[in-house]
Amino acid sequence: MSKVSLYTIDHKINIRFLSSTAKSMVSFCSMLK
Repeated sequence: MSKVSLYTIDHKINIRFLSSTAKSMVSFCSMLK
């Protein structure tokens, strides 16, 4: 059960990290234009 909760927390962090990275990439691309 602890493994499952740890996995879900890690998954949420990964999604948050990916979304923040995508936002920074979009802002970087708009800066290049």
